[in-house]
Amino acid sequence: MQTRKGRFFSLQTIRSEHQRLALARLLTQRPAMVVADEPTSALDTAGTVRVLDALDTLGGSGSIVVVATHDPAVVHWSTRRVELGVATRSGVGG
Repeated sequence: MQTRKGRFFSLQTIRSEHQRLALARLLTQRPAMVVADEPTSALDTAGTVRVLDALDTLGGSGSIVVVATHDPAVVHWSTRRVELGVATRSGVGG
């Protein structure tokens, strides 16, 4: 992708910008519930900390925060967990 000034941005940069914008919207709108699917998947450690801090802020202000993740840092951060098994066409497990 190229901007008007001729700079190129990677797809990862665009995704992280979208994530930041989405978090900013959530923080200003204070929704009753937030569902985040892999919110830290494309982030470095510092970005992960910022996202988890934002989700903490939302949870502390009364929003229900539901996160789907494979990231051990996010699992450790969570206060409640529901672990799902591996899904196959014939059901759970294999």
